[in-house]
Amino acid sequence: MDTPGRRLTIALLHLDLGFGGAERLMLDAALELGALGHRTALFTSAMNPARTFDDATNGCVDVRVRVSRLPAAIARRVRVPCAVVRMAGLAAAARRELAPDLVLCDLVPQAIAAVRRLARAPVLFYCHYPDALLAPPGGVAYRLYRWGLDALERQGMGCADGLATNSQFTRRAMGLQMPRLAADAVPVVYPGVDLMRFGQLPPVPEAWSDGDEVVVASVGRFHPDKDHPLAVSAFAALLRQVPDTLRRRLRLVISGGLDATRPEEQQVRAALAERIRAYGLGAQVALLVSPTDAAQRELMARASLVLHTAPAEHFGMSPVEAMAAGRPVVAVARGGLLETIRDGETGFLREPTAEALAGALATACAEPAMVVRMGRQARVDAQVRFSRQRFGQQLHESALAAFDRGATGHRPYGV
Repeated sequence: MDTPGRRLTIALLHLDLGFGGAERLMLDAALELGALGHRTALFTSAMNPARTFDDATNGCVDVRVRVSRLPAAIARRVRVPCAVVRMAGLAAAARRELAPDLVLCDLVPQAIAAVRRLARAPVLFYCHYPDALLAPPGGVAYRLYRWGLDALERQGMGCADGLATNSQFTRRAMGLQMPRLAADAVPVVYPGVDLMRFGQLPPVPEAWSDGDEVVVASVGRFHPDKDHPLAVSAFAALLRQVPDTLRRRLRLVISGGLDATRPEEQQVRAALAERIRAYGLGAQVALLVSPTDAAQRELMARASLVLHTAPAEHFGMSPVEAMAAGRPVVAVARGGLLETIRDGETGFLREPTAEALAGALATACAEPAMVVRMGRQARVDAQVRFSRQRFGQQLHESALAAFDRGATGHRPYGV
């Protein structure tokens, strides 16, 4: 239990503060821990003010860009070793400038031992998903390279004074990747959503007028993991299932951040544009690249439904934001989405095929009253289960527990 007056100085470390669920989570962590009385500062190695959340630039969060000259990769390779070096640099900067009682980080578990030593503080690590399970397959040399990194990841988890994770799905994956880890002892701390930001949007209309557009939003980074091409294919299949009067009014908007330095994200955008042309959907499908907070909010206000096609989402921030806005979500029945969306009550969970997703969208389009009912329940679920305040309170408890374990050296995870 929390003891009144126990407040810490907490350094949050996160590489490359751009758009994305991980970046949003760390900003929310700084805000909520600060609201609970902790002193917080977020150290990052890179931030483009034009490509990050408003909270990172408007003074709400103490953001400090350090070690920006250290490379993120060498010849577009060796990314993890470069990330370890940058995390170590951030830890050293945090020690010099903040002298933290605790360090909170959410990436590069291979660096935890170095972070703990250089910051001279206990470490609470928030796991989005085991790094080893995100690595692509490769040849013999790459597998040897990954073997060392995976061993460092396990060692890093063992060095952490506290662990938390974003979903039961991720916790199970941690147990599979690290059999010696007592995964059941790792608390699940669901990310939170800003209810004021999304909860004040107008509800979905109870009836759709003949002249109104019916907007389906698909929100997520332009990254291969999000499978945006499936959203285009599902939308094309939807158009084949609805009457002409509705078909002409349907619109799909795919919105997300795009990092121009990453070739794979540029390739996703190009492939999407080509697929849209191939289906002849240029007038009905739009791409919204790296939108501002205001533009993202405007899109959610226009949308009646949200489509989420990522096949292995570890949690999925965008669907929860849609729920807070009172928009039902049609999503693939995989990963963390099974924990956030209740099929038939706050949205639809379907197999990751164009026809299955289109069928759910067509059902929703045919019954606006059902969309309204689901949207109301989705908003209630977001308020009760995924508020940012709930996230902050649970993270606060994990932070105090990690700080206490740092003093005693006790490791509760069996690594």
